[in-house]
Amino acid sequence: MARIRSIHPDAHQSEKLAGLTSDAERLYWRLQGHCDDHGRCEDNPRLIWGMTCSLIASWTHQTVDQLIDELADAGLVVRYEAAGKACIQVVRWSDYQHPQRPKASALPPVPDASLTDRVHVADGSPATTGDVDAGGERRHPRRDPSYTSPVDNSEPDLSEVQLAALARIEQERAAS
Repeated sequence: MARIRSIHPDAHQSEKLAGLTSDAERLYWRLQGHCDDHGRCEDNPRLIWGMTCSLIASWTHQTVDQLIDELADAGLVVRYEAAGKACIQVVRWSDYQHPQRPKASALPPVPDASLTDRVHVADGSPATTGDVDAGGERRHPRRDPSYTSPVDNSEPDLSEVQLAALARIEQERAAS
């Protein structure tokens, strides 16, 4: 179901959004219309791809999964599992979206409510050894129920986040 959402003027000054690749920022805005009235949706990249960006010919559900990882690394969304469901919560949703008649969410909230304020990897980097398995693959609750992310509530050094984003952009350009 389509939902009317607005873009808050502060978004234009967001260093977190500016540090993302263009595709990740594009998915972030598409998630705004896809999420329920509490900023939650199922963590199902196939469904998200089908509902929000299937008309982008170069994207697949794997692309969407990687972009959600980027949004989570930037602290803009939280991937979590609760009540046996893999979910995504847009961080600080209620600061920017105010539905007139919000409907109850069919999805459970983030188990630790403090995570929806600010979520960052403890050392400020996009990934630590706690986030990567022995084969170098990213781990998420949807794929590994024993996974626990090393998070804290401090702000990351934005220059590190921006440098990581620039490095990813350069890698993407070199690969194309």
